[in-house]
Amino acid sequence: MNKQIFSKMVASTSFYIEVKDVVSQGEMTRVENNILVLVDKFFGKHSRVPTREELLLFFEDLPDGEKKFISEYKEYVNEVYSTDVSGIDSKVLKSFVEEEAKKKHIKDGIVKIATSFDKSDSNIIVQDLKDLLYGSISMEGTSKFTQASAENVADNAYIVRQRVTDKIPTKIQGIDAMLYGGIGVKEITCIVAPSGRGKTAFLINLMYGFLVQGYDVLYLTFEMSLRDILKRLYRRILYENKSYMTADKEPEIIKWVNKFFSLSNAKCKIAYSPANLCSVEDIKGELVRLEMAENFIPKIIIVDHLDLMISTKKSIRQKEGFSYWRLLVDDLREIPMQLSIPIVTATQSTRASSRKVLVTEIDVGESYGKVQSSDVVFSLNQTSEELENKRLRVAIIKNRDYYKGREIELFSDLDMMLMCDLFLAQQMGFI
Repeated sequence: MNKQIFSKMVASTSFYIEVKDVVSQGEMTRVENNILVLVDKFFGKHSRVPTREELLLFFEDLPDGEKKFISEYKEYVNEVYSTDVSGIDSKVLKSFVEEEAKKKHIKDGIVKIATSFDKSDSNIIVQDLKDLLYGSISMEGTSKFTQASAENVADNAYIVRQRVTDKIPTKIQGIDAMLYGGIGVKEITCIVAPSGRGKTAFLINLMYGFLVQGYDVLYLTFEMSLRDILKRLYRRILYENKSYMTADKEPEIIKWVNKFFSLSNAKCKIAYSPANLCSVEDIKGELVRLEMAENFIPKIIIVDHLDLMISTKKSIRQKEGFSYWRLLVDDLREIPMQLSIPIVTATQSTRASSRKVLVTEIDVGESYGKVQSSDVVFSLNQTSEELENKRLRVAIIKNRDYYKGREIELFSDLDMMLMCDLFLAQQMGFI
């Protein structure tokens, strides 16, 4: 294997996840193969690639027959970790990995066909060669599936164990209780509400809750400008309304917002793209760019909002119907599933739902595919009386793992961008 590829894999968890299965299909020395096994073991336990020191500690798990070559392993590891690959494009390396795997696949296939040459019918040989060249033969050990044997309980115990890191709390106690701890790290959570109900405000309050806990957030906006999102976030941090955001207040705004980020030790990247131009591939590309250029790996991604994205699998003129939206959300789910970076997004319900007491999945209309493919779906509900009293009901209308149908009541003041538990609003004198 090219050492630059190995260097990139141990330098970037996202790149490792992208290529690890393909790398295992290519040509590798015994040292590379055994080290990759150790990296896989570490990743299985910690959901990230190891540092040099952490990998060296794992050498005790090398096969007994290999431990006498420990100096060879250490030399290889030191060389891999000392190689600077920051300036190398991940896409170029990935293409190289795929090409090498393809060559080995063809080489192994030809050898396999050759060994049975005298026993096979000539027509079968010709067909096997055609299938091999067009990639339709699945060679032994190149399954696209990740597998686990259920009877190997000891090996599987760490997989099924409920971990604190499986959830990211929202810091809204009612929502965290409904979700048994918070947002799942391998899930898409979707907020459903009619226009003007406060979807962006709700997303900004979730972002505030994540930042308070020290989680780095990537906020993608396709409708509001960077200025609009920043103004709303700063109002939420400061517990102030629109009228406070004036030029004479700038010194105070800078002081207290800086203090917030200093205490939380969190980073927040807000990225804008025009509506109907951003695809899932664009988001993946931005994640790679942020990691390579700014050493920024978000713990959670907020997409504001889903309706303004496009799927690369269909043209923008076909942006309608159940299948289109299901394909889009299925594509988007690859990010939390592969990288353990959860996504929270929002979608608009039908105009008629604005008059309903409770918005449900049927109010999404033809774009129901978004609901079906999401893991958790909330609806934001508010009558005219509740609006006057600054109340908002959040209902859970889908949850893959737990019960649905529960509701909680929140305090909601859109002028301050504040949505919080009622008891907190009482303590702060807002009720």
